[in-house]
Formats: sequence, C-alpha cells, structure tokens
Amino acid sequence: MKELSFIPGTSLRKSRLFNDQTGRSVCVAIDHGFGGAHPGMENPGETLDRIIAGQPDGVLVTPGIARNFQDRFAGQHAPAMILSIDYVLFHSYPGSKEPVEEQGMVSSVETAVKLGADAIKILMIFGREDPSMQARNFDTVGRLIDESHNWGLPVMVEPTTWGKRFDDSSRKNKLVLRDMARIAFEFGADIVKCDYPTPPEGFVDVAQSCPVPVLVLGGTKKENVVDLLQEVLVLVQKGASGVTFGRNVWQHANTPGFIKALRHVVHDQDIDSAIAELK
Repeated sequence: MKELSFIPGTSLRKSRLFNDQTGRSVCVAIDHGFGGAHPGMENPGETLDRIIAGQPDGVLVTPGIARNFQDRFAGQHAPAMILSIDYVLFHSYPGSKEPVEEQGMVSSVETAVKLGADAIKILMIFGREDPSMQARNFDTVGRLIDESHNWGLPVMVEPTTWGKRFDDSSRKNKLVLRDMARIAFEFGADIVKCDYPTPPEGFVDVAQSCPVPVLVLGGTKKENVVDLLQEVLVLVQKGASGVTFGRNVWQHANTPGFIKALRHVVHDQDIDSAIAELK
C-alpha cells in the first residue's frame, strides 16, 4: 500500500485494511441491508459468520450490524470494520417501481469512532438529474472527510454512476471512471471504491490517475465465477489494490471458499489455487 505521507491515526487505521506483504485488500460489503433483506443475507449474523470464516481483510457494514455484532470484530485476527454512514433512496418503499433520487445520512463520524470502525465509507453519486442534489452530496463528502481526518479516521469514497443522466455506454467508460476516481481523491479520499471498465484492461487508466488505493466493486451477481476471478486477476495486474465485493460473495453457495479464492487472486495472483478452492 503506497502512502503519500503518514498521517497519525488515519494512516494507522488505514493500514489495518491492507495485507502487510502485498499491500492489497479483499473486503466484503454487507451494507446492502439499507435496501432490505436481500436473498443471501436474510439473517445478518449468520451471513456475517460465513463471511468472516473466509478471512477477508475488511468488512463493510451498516451501523445496525456494527452495534449488534461487535464480537465478530473482536480479537487480533478479526477483519477491519468499515462503516457505511450514508444511504441512497432508489424507491420510496421496498418493492416499489417508482424511481427516486434521494440521499441522506445514517450515522456520524463520532459514532463510527465509538463503534470501533477502522474507516468510514461515503457515496459520491455522479450523473444526478438535479445538479443541486449532486452539489449537496459533494459538499457533504468534503465536510465528512475533513471531520473524519480530525478524528484520525480514514475515508473510503465510492464514486458511482447511479445518476439518471448516465446511459449503459458511459457507465463502463474507462475515462469516465478514471475521472470519477480522481475527483474522489482530490476531495481527500484515503481509499476509492469504484466500478471497473469494459474491458477490464482499461482499469490501468483509473489506477494510474488515482494516487490512493483503488478497490473495485462487484456490482450485480455474476453467474460465471471463473470469469469473474479472471477479471479480478486482470484488474490487480492493471493496478487495482483489491476488491470490495458484496452479492458475488454472500450470494455464493460457498461464501468462505469464494473469499479464499479472491484472496488467492488478489494477494498471490494465483488463479489456479483460486479455482481449486471452489472445487
């Protein structure tokens, strides 16, 4: 993990998310509960246990999980805890088809520190239909980064293409993703979590333009796991510092095995051992 400068507190906590030898990270996102009880995570405690059994480097959680399952993050070998402190509304209620574009805060930086978080995660949503809403989001990102660094807490910023102004071609455009990651860095992000382009070889442009670690997200569930692992290998070779996967992990029939497979790819660049782990 490359450091531009060592910031007391912030850099120390940030180091807990990354492997000492490789400087890379396998994180699992389980903050999807903001949208309800998705298949594969109906029982959050059981899902969290399956995830931790795979020994990820970090787990991205909601305040509810952080409060009620503190013991899962206790001990020398427990994964780092990343707290998701904001939310986005796509629909007015679960199951509704009515499109909504709203965003708000769930928790605070001070609460994240009290809960023992090693980092917080905030969303930076591009392409909003209402530019003033996007500006308010960006203002919040800047303010929270300043506040977090005052507490010595690193910030993972997730620049997304969730705004209605995006189309299918621009969402996976390498130059769009490159510039979004760079903007997140310029706002002060310590870690950037973002999508990767099609084809994944284009990720080199994203990584080279963002001086802080970039973790790729998994997005929707992929059916071909071997192809996904191959993509992860390419992404790591092109500069990704690891992954932050959600549905592709906890909706997999062998959650611990898939996390271990990701570890083989991210830390060792060993695709054969990864595939063998799943068999």
